[in-house]
Amino acid sequence: MDTSLNSEVFLGGGGSEYNMKDGEARLYAFSFNENLETLATINLKSDVKRTMGVTCIRRISNTDVVYVGTNASLFVVEWTGSKF
Repeated sequence: MDTSLNSEVFLGGGGSEYNMKDGEARLYAFSFNENLETLATINLKSDVKRTMGVTCIRRISNTDVVYVGTNASLFVVEWTGSKF
């Protein structure tokens, strides 16, 4: 997980399936006031190899651009404040 520039939104990663070997990586934007709310989701697909799940997220300082690492790929994703 990592925060966005908006301190009320955080970005988290996971996979599309409970068994990671069967799924694809997903990145989520969440808001948490009184309840957890999913604001947006993006599937991270690769033509080379199944991405399985997100293993690490790192936000570039002073931006809402994150590096997202998966099983075999590195993605660069921007959070616009409402979508990826």
